[in-house]
Amino acid sequence: MILSMSEQARLFLISVVLGFIFGFGYDWIRVFRRIIKHLGFLVQAEDILYWLFACGILFFVMLKENYGEIRAYLIIGTFIGMILYFNTLSGLFLNISMAVVGFIKRIIILFFNIITAPFKMMFKILIIPCKFFTNVLKNTQKNLKNLLKKNPIYAKIINYRNSIHKKNKSSG
Repeated sequence: MILSMSEQARLFLISVVLGFIFGFGYDWIRVFRRIIKHLGFLVQAEDILYWLFACGILFFVMLKENYGEIRAYLIIGTFIGMILYFNTLSGLFLNISMAVVGFIKRIIILFFNIITAPFKMMFKILIIPCKFFTNVLKNTQKNLKNLLKKNPIYAKIINYRNSIHKKNKSSG
């Protein structure tokens, strides 16, 4: 179907806007990748899926607005829109997005610290008696060992155990 010049200009502007929107959508994926680190193959898979989705939308728009005719100026317009977006607003959007994400992270960390503060305080309070009792038990154990070593029956048991150990080594 033959389109008027004004209709072709309108379609070209639609494709430029669509390219701008595709660039903006891709920046959301980039922000997501900065928040959650991805492996290389996941990045590639996300890119492929995103651009297949974008191509599907572009084809749908061409089907609806241009009766399914694929024209080079529409594809060029889409690329021009993406280039315009990436060279103008992309950096600003990424910086603002990461600042917002950093702010949200700090709020979450602050909230977590407020929630866990009583538990940390209880731990600090309870650790002092635990350390004291641990030291008391260690000292008691040392004192009991020293008393046991002074006992003549303990010496006989140790000598008997050592003689059995020597016999087992020599017979084995």
